[in-house]
Amino acid sequence: MRRAIAIAAVVGACGPAEAPPPPTIVYVAAASLAPAPPATARLGVGAPRAPVASTPIVAGPDGPTTPLVAIALVGSDDRGPAVVALSGADGDGPAIDLIDVDAGVVRWRSRAAGVPAVAIVGDLVFAAGAGRVVALDRATGVERGRVDATWLRTGPAAGPALALVATAAGVALFDGARLGRTVAVPEGASADDVVAVCDVGARFVLAWRAGQLARWDLDAADAVVRWTTAVPTVARVACAAAPLIVVGGGAVRALTVDGEVIGAARAADDAWVDPRAGDRVELATALGVEARSRDLRTAHGLVPIAVARLVAARGARRLAVDRAGAWVLLDGDGAQVLAAPGAGAAVVVGDRALVAGPGAPGEVAALTRYLLPAAAAVAAAALAPEVVELLPPRTRVDLPAAPAVVDAIIGDPHVDDVVAVAFDPLDGERLYALVRDDHPTLPRGAGLAAYDLHAERWRWIERGACPPGAVVAMAVTSAVVACAARGPGADGGAVQAVTASGGARAWRWGGATVDGLVAGGSVVAILSGAEVVVVDAATGLGLTRWRASDGAVARLAIATRGADTRIASYEHGAVVVRSRAVGWLPIAATAVDGAVAAVFAYGDRFAVALADGSLYLVGDDGAATAAGAIAAGWLPRGDQAVVTRSDEQGGAVVAVDARGVPRVSAAVAARVVGVGARANLAEAPLALVTAADEVIVLDGAGAAVARAPVPAAAAAWTTVIDGRPAAGAVLAGPLRVVRLAWP
Repeated sequence: MRRAIAIAAVVGACGPAEAPPPPTIVYVAAASLAPAPPATARLGVGAPRAPVASTPIVAGPDGPTTPLVAIALVGSDDRGPAVVALSGADGDGPAIDLIDVDAGVVRWRSRAAGVPAVAIVGDLVFAAGAGRVVALDRATGVERGRVDATWLRTGPAAGPALALVATAAGVALFDGARLGRTVAVPEGASADDVVAVCDVGARFVLAWRAGQLARWDLDAADAVVRWTTAVPTVARVACAAAPLIVVGGGAVRALTVDGEVIGAARAADDAWVDPRAGDRVELATALGVEARSRDLRTAHGLVPIAVARLVAARGARRLAVDRAGAWVLLDGDGAQVLAAPGAGAAVVVGDRALVAGPGAPGEVAALTRYLLPAAAAVAAAALAPEVVELLPPRTRVDLPAAPAVVDAIIGDPHVDDVVAVAFDPLDGERLYALVRDDHPTLPRGAGLAAYDLHAERWRWIERGACPPGAVVAMAVTSAVVACAARGPGADGGAVQAVTASGGARAWRWGGATVDGLVAGGSVVAILSGAEVVVVDAATGLGLTRWRASDGAVARLAIATRGADTRIASYEHGAVVVRSRAVGWLPIAATAVDGAVAAVFAYGDRFAVALADGSLYLVGDDGAATAAGAIAAGWLPRGDQAVVTRSDEQGGAVVAVDARGVPRVSAAVAARVVGVGARANLAEAPLALVTAADEVIVLDGAGAAVARAPVPAAAAAWTTVIDGRPAAGAVLAGPLRVVRLAWP
């Protein structure tokens, strides 16, 4: 009995076992405002996008607690677990995070290199920049070695981790511990010509210059050119085995190690060694992904999916980008298109997940992790249909012989550039301009100006009204004019709004980055990477926020219906319309079968442009109506959607109204390079900007009514003033407004 009491006392003293602390979320998941609402309608004729689940990336107890503002992402080779090295900066300066793709964990953060990571090879992470190459230990992030050199390429895929670097004396291999023998490059060549480091029984490099691919042997003190062969361009090289595979110029070639081309070049947008079998090559052709023997002579099969290029691979799973910019997951001989960012994102694929990070500007602004979906059969419909234009016949219009008369209303003489112009959404006689003197500096950003077209006077000009940094966007509501700019380092994104009535500062927002602004009704939506921050236009107070469900910069539009402000955003493979009047709950959801190129508002309706060139108008119930024209590159201009085309013979424009009916279809004897800002008024004409620095004004029937030369830095506009159609431009140096006159 005493023993039982003693045991109970010991157990009571220990208490229940403490649960381990929850992991710290470092990089948040892509997650939309709410779960996907049920679709009320569908649009498009392409293949549906397969939804992918996003999960956060965490760190252990001793790991980082804040994310890096990402600037570059590189992935590992196939040796060991899939990892990525993310380079960026936080409040303490530049750093590199090593992230386990499948585990979703930040293994370490290192500040040893001070320069971005450029490759992960074997047990090393190489970082380079500012005239140095640094090798970090893949397991710990500790520095293993550094040299004063310029990064060129990774070394051979097999064997120890090597990097080819350039020094003042030539090129050398660097293994992280020491720099190998330096070899002088051949006369007339440059170290920058190197396109691959190969290991096929012997190590050598391939270099390309002026249409000639050459093999350099590095056994002697000077690099010896063993052979050259004609290759128009080089986009990808696979040379870990023979034959060598060289992709470029819309074709793939198989070469012996002695430089002899095996057979004929085969047409392909891209080609790569099949990760499932090193003796086979996959070609991205117009008919699909074709499997061939490594010498390209024997065909083994075809997956009927048109893709443009491979972006990542691991085992049987290959991730490609189709011609519409969407991700296509090839899994064995099956394929599916993913509802994720695609296009220019840098991607690393693991066994169970993938990580996407910064690629082309504006594509993916933050790190996002997705779980790979289950394998799927090949889609029956083409995943990336070609754009087959369907435009009404264009009527050739005669241009006025003489330039129109212009009147200049001069404002600030120190303005050197007009970045953009926009109209008050409720008043077509109020014009706003985003301007700058030379380039914005850190102490002061770009400026904003307001012009009264009715009274022909500048209402206000505020130099430095925008945040410091590179100008990103301007957005206008009836209450405020907002400007976004991106400065250097962490928390470099900023938005500043001034009152539309007098240019006084109204509010300011700051964040990690800013990629765009969308305004309408009573709100402004700030696009910060995958995050959307919706604020009240007049006060800047936050109303709601979410992250785009595909991890990309959000595609959304804002419009008004009566007194209500509505937002249409692309979420979960559907265009979801949300209403401020009901607390941003969804009121309609239109599933999209195809790749969304843009979502925008014109008039009081929403439109969805797909990558196949089709344009759909979305009604209040989500039902979609196809516009009577198909073409890539639709632009919203007031209550019309506009598309332009140009070639050596001249230019053309087609404009459809809010019902999708073509209203203007005209051709002009000039190359069209842009369309001016247009007020949201049915009677407003169109202003075409030409390559010859002219503005051509078309009336509502498509006839050319005015023509005038303007400087290249001008921003054209059209509206209605005193009940009559009007057009003009805002010019810089000095800042002034001109009006074009016509009978």
